[in-house]
Amino acid sequence: MAKKSKKRANGEGTLYRKSNKDWVLQISLDEATYGYSGRKSFVAKTQAEVFQKRDAFLAEARKEKEAAEALKKACPRAEADLTLADWVERYLNTYKAPPITKETTFASYLYYLEKHIRPYFGDMRLLDVDEEAMQRFYTFKSTQGRADGKEGGLSPKSIQNLHIVLHAALSKAVRLGKLPSDPSAETVRRSQSLKCASSGKRRCSCFSPKF
Repeated sequence: MAKKSKKRANGEGTLYRKSNKDWVLQISLDEATYGYSGRKSFVAKTQAEVFQKRDAFLAEARKEKEAAEALKKACPRAEADLTLADWVERYLNTYKAPPITKETTFASYLYYLEKHIRPYFGDMRLLDVDEEAMQRFYTFKSTQGRADGKEGGLSPKSIQNLHIVLHAALSKAVRLGKLPSDPSAETVRRSQSLKCASSGKRRCSCFSPKF
């Protein structure tokens, strides 16, 4: 039979010992201090261990609350569940759909989204995409990222087109208060050839940098 609960002062919680000799500490959490409310229990073999568990939990809770407040301040219009792919789709449909751009051009934007961006990033949240994730994406697509399943990667022109679509969508997210910064801004990509091998023209065409 569990021993009688021991009320602790200064909001430290309720401590008691179970019949199996484990110590249990129950605390109440308030929204203002920890970002959410309710009760939390900790179980350990000794009092010292149970308090260590509590302290570690509370420290992490405060850290998460501070991070959430900083994010809210930097990104007042952030959407917690919005994925990168869904944001790119929303951006294209809002800012690039015909008659703003030609139907064929818009179709090419959607092709890059559905054949390359969405399959790679999947359900990754917009808020979770950082520079390393973007760089890995470009590197993967440069080496083994063909949509037709054949070996090899995309051409430098195609990689640049992908970057222009992503950079435009991400920079717009920053301006709208949905992201603190553009994770694609400082990424590096393989340089395009000065001449197109098939046409001999001075430079292969790609989307306008003003996309």
